[in-house]
Amino acid sequence: MTSANRRRTYAWTAAIVLAAGCGALPPRTESPPPAVVSADSAVQPLLEPAARLVMASPAISRIWPGFWPPGQPFGIANPHKVVLVVSEVAPESLFTALPPRVLPRALRGRAYVAYGEVPRLNSARGIGFDLRTRLMGPEMTVLPVRDEVESTVEVLVHESFHAFQLRAFARPERQDDAFDRASAARPEFASLVESERRLLVAALDAPGRDSLERVVRSYLAVRARRYASTAESVRAEELHLERIEGSAQYVGSIVAALGDGRRRPEPIAAAVREHLTTEIDASDPGWAIRVRSYGTGAAIAILLDRLNVSDWKQRLQAGETFHDLLSRALAER
Repeated sequence: MTSANRRRTYAWTAAIVLAAGCGALPPRTESPPPAVVSADSAVQPLLEPAARLVMASPAISRIWPGFWPPGQPFGIANPHKVVLVVSEVAPESLFTALPPRVLPRALRGRAYVAYGEVPRLNSARGIGFDLRTRLMGPEMTVLPVRDEVESTVEVLVHESFHAFQLRAFARPERQDDAFDRASAARPEFASLVESERRLLVAALDAPGRDSLERVVRSYLAVRARRYASTAESVRAEELHLERIEGSAQYVGSIVAALGDGRRRPEPIAAAVREHLTTEIDASDPGWAIRVRSYGTGAAIAILLDRLNVSDWKQRLQAGETFHDLLSRALAER
């Protein structure tokens, strides 16, 4: 397998995915866990992001057709201490139901915990737990809790969307060409990339439709200039990563922007703008393309919404790229 193929495979399996046909977890040999009477210090940090996700579930379901169906199970972990599973279906016997009195209203009757090391959840990637697994039949994402509630919510939805992509997105055709590092390492390539990122920020900030279209046309012209002297393997890698990571970033950013219902949601463009303005270490051209793709793909998704391209999600899911969708949207005007 070429390095390009390895990177492309990694984009689809960035998280460790357990075999879909795995059976129930082996029965626990020791005595059952005692009844939980309070949410202890290991569980407490997991409750707020879990409740936030449950309350946002109807809105999440409307972001992308087929994603996050009603009752979507998920898990949040305090690595090596406790795993909280939120599900309308009780997980296997390793988990204990949390009593309603210790839970936010949104989690009552659907929150379960398992303490210590949970079989098949320990990861070799240094994050503590696998990101996608099956503990009760339906596939779910289990994410280690992060320092901020918004970050936990955003990344869990982002990774859940990758699981959805594995089931619902058309797979790209295999590319036999090795990734051309030299093509992506040229100073002109890096300079044009940064110009494109600045133009995407300007497009997100455009005050009206005419201004938006004018900036997008400038962006497309700069990208066409860069692609004219860029190896096909680099173009294919970039377009693929934008399609996969950019769409996941778009969905995760929308959910994070929903807030907690007690304050006005922050515009999704603000989070995406931060990706576009963050300096990226370009010493590894392949890695730099991956990191940039989160922001560029999500930004183009927002622009397609603003340009009223009603079917762009279905077309992206079927295999089109963000670049092609944006180019056609402007060509049809």
